[in-house]
Amino acid sequence: ECKDFICRQLRIIGTKESVPVLAAMLTDKDTSDMARYALQNYQCPEAGRALNKALKKAEGLMLAGIINSLGERRDEECLDKLCEFVFTFENNDDNEEKGEESIINENITLAAINALGKIGGEKALKTLADVRRRGTPAVNHAAAAAILMSADKSAEDNK
Repeated sequence: ECKDFICRQLRIIGTKESVPVLAAMLTDKDTSDMARYALQNYQCPEAGRALNKALKKAEGLMLAGIINSLGERRDEECLDKLCEFVFTFENNDDNEEKGEESIINENITLAAINALGKIGGEKALKTLADVRRRGTPAVNHAAAAAILMSADKSAEDNK
């Protein structure tokens, strides 16, 4: 509870000096969410680098959470890795019973699709269009929504 409270405070008052401690917490299942919560709003490049580095170490739902935080930051440095994660989920038939690993992979894929929609740009849109053509219905729907989100962000940015 104390770490959670401190991370909530660091989200508001933290600086780049807080990043190393929070970065060490990103791949620990007990502290990952609270560290991401603090880091995703930091404007310093060190926070983005810490989240990008954690992409290589995190697994499962922690990885999906880190991907979500990078999407919130609209971090273009992770674009290539996110494009890889989009295809993590194997196209299972919707009638098959899904195991835990399959559900986690789908969460990673959906997080990456959503993050690409938030980041936008030509490469992100190409990847989203590609996955939309060959994904499951859930993936197709998420990709279509991400394409629309990207177009909306692009229109906002050009105002």
